Amino acid sequence: MLWSVRRFALRVGVLFLLVAGVLAVAKPRLPFVVLASIERAFSQPQKLTILDVLNQYEAELLVACDAASESLDRALAGLESLTPERRAAAYLVTMKHLELARGDLAHAPTIEEFTEYDATCERLRDVRRLLA
Repeated sequence: MLWSVRRFALRVGVLFLLVAGVLAVAKPRLPFVVLASIERAFSQPQKLTILDVLNQYEAELLVACDAASESLDRALAGLESLTPERRAAAYLVTMKHLELARGDLAHAPTIEEFTEYDATCERLRDVRRLLA
């Protein structure tokens, strides 16, 4: 019983961590999308487990991440108009995130996570090349 409570608390913590991470980069309406997703999950007539809710939430997060990636692509298209100071700041932020992603890549416990971190590192290297 205590173990299941701890697992539930861990999953809720991960859920809130994911929400905070996405909110940092996504559009302001994202909290409403997340709440709507959770409301839909709990309003369905069949009995859902927390894993079902988290899977539905993950699908919503993937959509939000795709939208954030498209937004990044649009922002990168206008790099030429940035001042040198802003380009330098963007370069430093990109390097920091690349360093963090490389650390996560080195410690990825599963092949799926390794693949995801590898793709993230490659995307950050592309951004670095554009900023250099």
